[in-house]
Amino acid sequence: MKCLITSFWLTVCCCLLFIETQGKPETDSLTAVIDIVIHDQGLLKDAVLEFELYKDGISSRYIKDRQYSRTELVDSITRFTIPLSTAINYGRIVFTSGELREGKSPVNLNYRNNLFLFEHGDTIQVHLYPKKIRNVAFSGNRANKYTALYEVSNKKVLDTQTNNRINDLEERNEIGAIFEVMQVWADSLNRVLDLILSGAGHSLNPQIRERVLFDNSAFTYKVMRTKMDRLVRTKTDDVKVLQLIHSFLSQRAFEHRSMLNEPVAASSYGWCDMLLTNERLRNKVKYILANESTSNGESIGKALSERYIGNVRSKLFYLAMLANLDADGTIRNSLQDKLDNTDLYWEGARAFVARSEGSPAFNFEMVDVDGVTHRLRDYKGKVVIIDFWFSGCIACMYLTKEMHEAVKFYENSDDVVFVSLNFDRYPDFWKRSLASGKYTHESGVNLWSGETAINHPIIGHYGIQSFPSLYIVDKDGLLVEKGVNGLFTKEDPSATDKFKALVDQYR
Repeated sequence: MKCLITSFWLTVCCCLLFIETQGKPETDSLTAVIDIVIHDQGLLKDAVLEFELYKDGISSRYIKDRQYSRTELVDSITRFTIPLSTAINYGRIVFTSGELREGKSPVNLNYRNNLFLFEHGDTIQVHLYPKKIRNVAFSGNRANKYTALYEVSNKKVLDTQTNNRINDLEERNEIGAIFEVMQVWADSLNRVLDLILSGAGHSLNPQIRERVLFDNSAFTYKVMRTKMDRLVRTKTDDVKVLQLIHSFLSQRAFEHRSMLNEPVAASSYGWCDMLLTNERLRNKVKYILANESTSNGESIGKALSERYIGNVRSKLFYLAMLANLDADGTIRNSLQDKLDNTDLYWEGARAFVARSEGSPAFNFEMVDVDGVTHRLRDYKGKVVIIDFWFSGCIACMYLTKEMHEAVKFYENSDDVVFVSLNFDRYPDFWKRSLASGKYTHESGVNLWSGETAINHPIIGHYGIQSFPSLYIVDKDGLLVEKGVNGLFTKEDPSATDKFKALVDQYR
């Protein structure tokens, strides 16, 4: 396992020639020019091009407040001048067309391979073909970077042979051998990815390369953590397995690697995400081994504070706040105690806290089935229960069923209103789900976010990580409760009474 932790990173040590500063540069003139070139007229049917760029150098799947644009494509060549918030800016190029309504992407560009590192001065052409003909291609200034990142993303998979071998070893309870197989796979994949980055014509900016190395290793550990999480769920009573997993996740090499180039480790898209999910699993295993419960909520602030330093720790604190992993208030207290800390991650965390409970709620504007616009302020003077959902969400259907009694209780109340916000991309999906009666209540107000879907500003404002989410806004328009959906579990028959007590205190 130590070999897995260290071997690939010899490459990183050799290329740590640049140390980034965290200061915010002047960004008014930072741009990248992207031409979208459509090579098949059939792709232009209902074609839409979206850019999702991360702001201020903070990149993570937990960050929902992104710079977003959406454009309908009508020509074979369309030029976009993209404003960047930093000189090196993570972002996604998202292409959809009418065929996507049937669940089929017409081109080989999706969330597995559409994350790129934009730089000021990039001028490239993105060539889109039907995926049955060929993959996406790139040309122009720095096209080699986009080609390399695209090729790397397409290679980042756990191959079927290795996956089957791991499953076979799990059935035979040869857990130690699983780690050995994963080590061989990870080392092999990292060598392949490194060869792509070092290939002919792929002379990358060293700061780009370092980020990608962190992202690549984060992917291999993410796959390992997924396998370990499965073992924890299936072998909860096997102390030896749990101890092995806890030992792996507790290795100091994670901290040491972060310190090799700590600013770049923090700026990586995937590295801190991986550290956070690893720490969450380590915390879970620790509680299981100690026969303790996390019923009061998860708290990992203390562990993060002990294991990490600098920008990496600051970013982990921010992400943990977004992921609701601060039940004991350790991180929130740190934000208050260290007011002189002004790095961008602490600023982000403080801004998130300021938007949380007790602050004015986001004044959304969304439409109902008749096209009438509704705003949150329209309901001032009422207690508003806001439900966030999307079609196909099984947990959303479960919540609707469990809340039925509570909704019926308040349906004749003048001062309580239930508002359901849907985040489907297409209105016909939303209307079909409304008609099914599985996701919403007849007496509630049902609204659609528009074609921005999960890129709607309210998602970024609250940093919503999962669906369903249930919030309460008081009569003065203040957000007073988040995560109320957590009350409704199969194990708690008193959930409805608890919910009514919670609502009534704001009436």
